[in-house]
Amino acid sequence: MFSVLDGVLLKPLGYPDSGRIVSVLNQYTDRTVPSLAGGDEIDLSADHDTFDAFAYYQGGEMGVQLGDHAEFVGVRTVHPDFFRVFGVAPVGGRCSEQAS
Repeated sequence: MFSVLDGVLLKPLGYPDSGRIVSVLNQYTDRTVPSLAGGDEIDLSADHDTFDAFAYYQGGEMGVQLGDHAEFVGVRTVHPDFFRVFGVAPVGGRCSEQAS
């Protein structure tokens, strides 16, 4: 039991400045929703006094077919600053810059 608690709660995440990474959610009067509306994202990312960087991700599953074999795979699309927030470089996929 201690190993689980130690690995999940006590050890820091494997990212630089992991204590500064936060998740921003919508809070309604009756529930918290694990997402953020597009307009809120625009306002928060423009507020440079509150956040050093602001990034988001979205995703789900996508069907991929190779020859006669097909399966669903997990797919995530991330904001261009996503990797900067976590201090890591992408190891696969494609990185395309958003028009500013």
